[in-house]
Amino acid sequence: MTNYLIWSNKQDAWRGPGGKAYTQDIWEAGRFSLNDAEARCRIRAWEPHRPPPEVVVEAPETHLPLDTFEEIEAAPELTRRLVHELTRVAMRERSEQPVWPQDRATDITIVGGEP
Repeated sequence: MTNYLIWSNKQDAWRGPGGKAYTQDIWEAGRFSLNDAEARCRIRAWEPHRPPPEVVVEAPETHLPLDTFEEIEAAPELTRRLVHELTRVAMRERSEQPVWPQDRATDITIVGGEP
């Protein structure tokens, strides 16, 4: 089974086990299934033009070789780089999406202004 971590851009830390508290230590961070991690992140509000509050990323033991001390030591930084890249991609994709789908644009009434 693939394990996932949740990085909080707001807290600048990893979600702890069971989603409780936060930690700076990637090895102490909670491990979640993809469905659980996505469900926990879905409840957070994401303000326009801001990084997403939380990012789901594969745990280092899932996607990195951890056979040597050097690889284990490098895992936190490599995973943080992945978080940074996923945050950047999410922000870019969000900025390219219209605020309202075209088919809903005609249903909007502007109060106090011209229709």
